[in-house]
Formats: sequence, C-alpha cells, structure tokens
Amino acid sequence: PNGQRFAFSSNRDGTSDIWALRFGRFGGLAQLTSNRRSDTSPDWGPGGKIAFSWGPIVLVVDTNSGNVVGMTPEISVGNTPSDPSWSPDGSGIAYRRCYQAECLSSDIFINLGVRNNVRLTSHRSDVRSPDWGPLPAEP
Repeated sequence: PNGQRFAFSSNRDGTSDIWALRFGRFGGLAQLTSNRRSDTSPDWGPGGKIAFSWGPIVLVVDTNSGNVVGMTPEISVGNTPSDPSWSPDGSGIAYRRCYQAECLSSDIFINLGVRNNVRLTSHRSDVRSPDWGPLPAEP
C-alpha cells in the first residue's frame, strides 16, 4: 500500500502460499500463509491486510497480527472464487466466482463484510479481473 512491501504467491514448498517482501533498510522475505490448498491472487488492502484466494473461499490475512478471516461463504468445488481486489477505501472486496471447474462462466461479486456478498454481474459468460478505480480527488 505504501510501496514498501510486495506480496506474491509462490509454490516453493510444494503448494502455493502467500509471501511478502519488504524493501529498504529493514527488508526481508516473510511467508504469510502455509496451507494444504493453494493460496493465490494476493491483493493489498488497508492496514496491512491482504485478501487472497484459498480453494473455495476468499480469505484475508492481517500481516501485522497473522490473523486470518474468511470473507466469502465456502463454495462447492468447481465454483471457486478468485482474483480478489480491495476497494480504495477498504470497505469491500470484489472477486470473480467461477461456476464450473473449467470456469467457462463466471460472475463478479463484491464482499461488503464477513460473508456479506452481492453479485455485480449476471452474464453467465467468462468475466475476469475485477479492479477498482481510484477514489476521486477531493477539491
């Protein structure tokens, strides 16, 4: 969020986990998650939080405390959420939800709090990569 840290997903230990790299004088690499399922698509949010995809759910890890919270209801296999994207003010997380294992159709949802999810699209085609625009500049 302030350009001092970088988050990524790596399978260096066999399954993908979320890692953070800190730049500058106190730099270093830290593993933030360690799960049996793959952790992918990290996106920085407010206050040092990172949203990411973990199998059938979108999770948020607080990089300061290490606490992890589930943000979406667990979805059946083949209906996987992915590509979480924080809103600029941190009030919501947009994400993609696939409807089949092949992900031939998907929709974009917005999460407005723990398990409070609203569908934004209903195309039944493949939609991808939700991303928020910046907040407007104050006069």
